[in-house]
Amino acid sequence: MQNELIEQFTQYNKKEFYQWLIVSMVHPSNQKFGIRCELLIHTLISINEEKFSNKILIREEFEEFISWFEQKYSNHFLMMEDFEPFKQAKLIPLFLDGEKYYFFYGSLERPYEALKQFHEIVFSVNIEELNNIKSEFLFSLQRQTDILTKLRSDYEAQSENTSMYIPSLEFFNKYKSFFEVDCVDIKHLHNSKKIPPLTETEKMFDFGIDDSVSNAKIPQLETDDTDLKDSIYFYEMGINNFNGLYTKIDNKFFIIPFESHIETIYNLTSKIIYNEKFQYMDRINDSMFQRMMKMLSYFFSPPHRLDGLMDMSKNIHSKYFDTLAQIDSNKVILFKFIPHSNNLQNSIGDIAQKSFEELEKMKLVDELFMFRFERKKHMVNMNQTPIDMSEIKIMIIFEELTLNYMLGFAEDWKEKNIFIYNSLDIKPILQLLSEKETDNNTTLWQYLEAEKRQSLHNNNPIQMDALDSFAVYYENESFAIMGQQPDLMMFVTHSWSDFYHKHLYEKYQDNIYELVESSFPNKFNRIAHLGNSTYEYIDTSMIDGGRCVKHQNKLIWIVYPSNGFNLKDEEIRVSMFIAEFLSFYIDRYKESIFEFLKNFSFDINTQDFMISIFPDSFVKQNEDLEHLLQYANKIDDKENIVFSSQIRKYIYNEIFTAVVITSKLERLENTFGYKEHINPEKYIFKKFIESLLLALNIQSQKNSVSKFIENIWDIKERAFVLENKPVDNARLEGYQKPLLFQPSFIANVNQEMVNYLKQLSIESKEYWVEDAKQLNNLIFEFLQKKLEDRISQFDSSILIYAYKQIEYIEGKREKEKNQMKFDVEKYIEFDIHERYYKEKIETSELAVSAKHILHTTLKVTPQGAKSISEHDWYYLMACSKIINETIQRSDQLHYRLAKTGIEITSSYELIDIDKSSDIDFNAHYKQTTSSQIISAKNESTITESSEEEENTKVSSPFNEQLNSAWNSEYGFYLENMIKVMMALGRFEIKKDSYFPLSLLSVEEIFEHLKNIFKETVALGEIKKILAFLSLDFKTYSNYKYIDYSIDRLMRKKERLNLSPFIRIDDKYLFGHQLLLNAIDGWTFPLFEGDSPFSIDDTNLVKKELTKIHDKLDKDLEILTCKEAVKSLGEEFVRCNIDKFQTLSKKFQQKPSCGEIDLLVINPNTKMVFIMDAKNVNKKLHMSAIDRELNKFLKGKKSYLIKLNKKFDFIEENKDEILKHFKIEDKSGWKVKKGFVVNTLYISAFYKEKVDFVLIDDLGKFLQQDENL
Repeated sequence: MQNELIEQFTQYNKKEFYQWLIVSMVHPSNQKFGIRCELLIHTLISINEEKFSNKILIREEFEEFISWFEQKYSNHFLMMEDFEPFKQAKLIPLFLDGEKYYFFYGSLERPYEALKQFHEIVFSVNIEELNNIKSEFLFSLQRQTDILTKLRSDYEAQSENTSMYIPSLEFFNKYKSFFEVDCVDIKHLHNSKKIPPLTETEKMFDFGIDDSVSNAKIPQLETDDTDLKDSIYFYEMGINNFNGLYTKIDNKFFIIPFESHIETIYNLTSKIIYNEKFQYMDRINDSMFQRMMKMLSYFFSPPHRLDGLMDMSKNIHSKYFDTLAQIDSNKVILFKFIPHSNNLQNSIGDIAQKSFEELEKMKLVDELFMFRFERKKHMVNMNQTPIDMSEIKIMIIFEELTLNYMLGFAEDWKEKNIFIYNSLDIKPILQLLSEKETDNNTTLWQYLEAEKRQSLHNNNPIQMDALDSFAVYYENESFAIMGQQPDLMMFVTHSWSDFYHKHLYEKYQDNIYELVESSFPNKFNRIAHLGNSTYEYIDTSMIDGGRCVKHQNKLIWIVYPSNGFNLKDEEIRVSMFIAEFLSFYIDRYKESIFEFLKNFSFDINTQDFMISIFPDSFVKQNEDLEHLLQYANKIDDKENIVFSSQIRKYIYNEIFTAVVITSKLERLENTFGYKEHINPEKYIFKKFIESLLLALNIQSQKNSVSKFIENIWDIKERAFVLENKPVDNARLEGYQKPLLFQPSFIANVNQEMVNYLKQLSIESKEYWVEDAKQLNNLIFEFLQKKLEDRISQFDSSILIYAYKQIEYIEGKREKEKNQMKFDVEKYIEFDIHERYYKEKIETSELAVSAKHILHTTLKVTPQGAKSISEHDWYYLMACSKIINETIQRSDQLHYRLAKTGIEITSSYELIDIDKSSDIDFNAHYKQTTSSQIISAKNESTITESSEEEENTKVSSPFNEQLNSAWNSEYGFYLENMIKVMMALGRFEIKKDSYFPLSLLSVEEIFEHLKNIFKETVALGEIKKILAFLSLDFKTYSNYKYIDYSIDRLMRKKERLNLSPFIRIDDKYLFGHQLLLNAIDGWTFPLFEGDSPFSIDDTNLVKKELTKIHDKLDKDLEILTCKEAVKSLGEEFVRCNIDKFQTLSKKFQQKPSCGEIDLLVINPNTKMVFIMDAKNVNKKLHMSAIDRELNKFLKGKKSYLIKLNKKFDFIEENKDEILKHFKIEDKSGWKVKKGFVVNTLYISAFYKEKVDFVLIDDLGKFLQQDENL
């Protein structure tokens, strides 16, 4: 090959040949041919110039040369060109110190990260000897940016070829000048003679010659010219073959292929940093330490940053490590940074060993505790929970200025909980994990655990890049592929390169990152799109940030108070509220605002706009804000927001607005509360615009601003309301967010299930009917036993922990319900139906899973020694979630409301087969959500409510007969049971360590009630009520696995929804929201004439409930008739038709079809309606749904069969019916049937098509014209 290339090259002018090759190389279609292009260029510039002729190289001859080369040697490059880099046409921006660059990807796996790393290491230190290389680095990037920017709009650059693309002469002339430079540092010239020649064996490999070829067949240089021999240095595929950035041809300087620049620059810089004198190492390592600490501070918020581990005697045992982070109450990661050195491999091994020894020493200490030093208070804050020594991990982070970033170790350190990462790897890992909508600390811990399991399972799987495995994990929350973890897993090579480049490209399609970086380089690590043109930017290490509104490639900045971790909760809430208010209206009216300001010499295209928010308390405590004190002092009961704008022309060329706001939420509620005929939002925004005009020296601005606001304001509703509405639960405001499901834990439990099925050698096939039931029961029992075994390891505190989480979940549900009532009255830009529906599903799944854990805890009676942590709870919730899925599957298989089966794949993955369903559950749930939203809209949101007075007398909502029957059956009055729950749920009790729960004795409960009610409940009756409404460790002692699942308990009183007290010794544990929910759980069914749990027919309560239900049946029939008359008038409505001869003497008095509740005709639509009013007790567990379906639609004596008989009778006698209503034109009439109901039944979403009409919609239903 070499001789033939030399012969071809030397026929032409060297410079022109080089230009054609280098210009061809930048065409996007030739990206995949980078290695062969580099070989050609490398060989070309290695030949002495005097060997070339001066013959002009025309395009056609260059095309012939490339064609010859490809035909003869293409196969030699198949192995090295198998990697297809990210498409060059998809440009990924690189932001460095506020500037944006583009770069050629070349054949590097991770060019973006390599460039970022170089900049971070080299530009963070001030070393004079590195100044030239810094300049070359930036010059190279700028030249690449210029070319790639031009290519993006070049039509010819869009062309694609399967073989090498030969650019047109126009393309050649357009781009060749980009590769010429006037002068260069001679140290940066490529020198072919400094590259050692390859051995004969290397030549065989590098030129694609089969290694079985004998030495005799190795191509030799067919020339006796010694100089020519010496000038050729062979190209080695797979490495950088250039030692400079430029080459000299014909006394002119040309740029070497950009694809090689990063490697060359790395090599040139490494020689300076890692020289034998080590004079720069300290500065490099000091910088590294600071950068690593900053990186970790972005990921770990201050509450999770630790100062060390100490024993009870306050001896610190973590001094060897550089920093620590708390993951959970008993979990810690210790970090050790390895400084740059010339012997990195040995350094890593030594430090790993030393770290392991330090960890072993810690295990000898009786108890170790995490601590933080609170510098402001000059005190040590020590955790109360000792560390579980098995829950300590060590992360060693090293850094080196090299692209050879993969190291191998003889020992599997992961097995010893020691994880070693290149900083190049850990940065994107932390960045991507922090972007997940999950707990940061949990996701990192779970990933490390998965890496450890994978390493143990596969004995260090083969992978080309350390992050190829992370790419798989990140997208699946697990290393298990299709449910199985094979004995040997080879991660697909280039997985990380493919994944990360795609991620970056998609991320940077939004130019918000460029706009933020250009103003605040390297400052904000998280940017979130909030909607429309509004974003939030945050520095998570300090919680500095704000919102910004994008307008014509400019940003309007709305800045939160600085250092959010030092702000009080109330200061944060008022700041966030006013920032949202301003960003919303600026975003909505930005075009009009800046057109208006343009009239007063402010141009957003050339000037900047910044707004900063300052709570008045923040101003008063900060000496640096003394200039705003005059505005903070203006804040009082009448004035809650003050705007002060100024032009900062000479410094920033911007208009700056300081918004000083009250730090008292109560005062802000006075401003933003509901006020009839007053819109404070318009008034406040008007004050903001007035302050801008004042800064622009516009004196008489009020009239023009008022007119401007009136012209642009197009929202009738209020968009921002702060109203402290009374809630039943006085504690609700202080509730935390509950812990949510974590996908990685769900993946772990699924993997355990897969392993179990594999262990049993379950046959791979589809399972139906009885086989599916048996398999599902097997899975349920396995998971339930695993849940019980795990719970039994904990001490009794798990009961308190579980109940707290349930109370937080129910608090979440209540807050969402209250927020929905707010939202329906406001102007909103999201789909409230979709949002509320999603929230309901999420909260319901959380509640069911958490309650199952609590019921299981009561069954197990845990007596272990372990305290529960967040990670433990995540696992229990994942397990419970999947258990409840098996229960739902069991019910579907049993009642056969859907054609359901189970498929077990060859890798033991379980897949539900849902071929068809007789019920559209999703539609029912969505319709229910919509009905609740409509109901909320109909409620008045502006109500005057007085505070609850002490010694209130509550009248009974229950009729006397039911109350009396309840006392006869259970030994206490129903109204007193509700009274006890209401008093404990609604009225505040002294908070203690059990918050949000309370733990009280009977006597304490009795005293609490005496303080609330004039006519209190007797102590003896309270004891009976508490016994009736309580669960304890004996409640489920005789229950089988399935019987204390949520669905099975729906038939029983012994469930948390009805029995919210848990008896612990002589005290009762309860959650305030659970008590209030339980009131609804009891009263709603009772008011409907139904019992919330199963009671037999001889029960006195059952008899009274039957009477109530009968009355409600009759009430619905009466209301149905009234609604029909209201819609169409009495002349077209007949109700409760029992004697049919009132319709026609031709009819039997009582035909077999039975009584008709409602008969209506609509002359306008020519419709006859035959309707039955039905009031059926509604429950949502599967057995109750099955009973409901049988009653309405499926049973032999179903309502539908009876309705069909009535329909047939009317259809057959339609003319007589029309005659009764005095209708002369009897042609074209249709008969329609349906049920009138007062709630949304599941039956309405069954496959059987019959109308279910809500009583509130009956009038509209009767007026519908089906022909329209």
